[in-house]
Amino acid sequence: MAAADVLVLDIGNVCLRIDPDACARLLGAKSMKRFVLRRPWLLAAIRALETGRLSDREFAARVRRATNGRYSAEQILLAWNAILGEEIPGMAAVVRQAVATGLRVVLFSDTSEVHYRALLPRLSFAALVDGAILSFEVGAMKPAEAMYAAVEERYCGGRVPRLFVDDKAINVRAARNRGWPSYRFGDAAGVRAALSFFANAP
Repeated sequence: MAAADVLVLDIGNVCLRIDPDACARLLGAKSMKRFVLRRPWLLAAIRALETGRLSDREFAARVRRATNGRYSAEQILLAWNAILGEEIPGMAAVVRQAVATGLRVVLFSDTSEVHYRALLPRLSFAALVDGAILSFEVGAMKPAEAMYAAVEERYCGGRVPRLFVDDKAINVRAARNRGWPSYRFGDAAGVRAALSFFANAP
């Protein structure tokens, strides 16, 4: 069965640089690792936020209590969004080329609603994106089967995409196990080469 004409892109460290330490520094810690080590409950709270089980305000309230009210909810959410960095060089050109050749571009990300609202204006190619499968809407995170199944059902007509790009090996492995042509992100040139390879594959 032929693959659907869909390019599926992870967001973090594929479309945008991600820097968790930028958030930690705004909350008085040297790194996110140190911030979490002192607050081990935070990992579960982040997961709940990114799977839609915790609102951004509830998340901010928990962090505010943990920092003894030192920061307002607004400051905490601004710090959380500071994780989002600049667009990855070359990815806008890759997306434009993909769309020009007839591919639909779909974002596929473990992210919270507050992050997704903040990141869209940072993507110069956002207007070319056809849709998204997001963990806060699905209620699961990659590599959960529900995430991949949602892409196939909503955007691929039950087939697999032409190419999936992610920076995490575990997510790429899960995709390949479903028969998805996949590339573990290195740079934009690598995405372009992978697209060319799979376009010519039998």
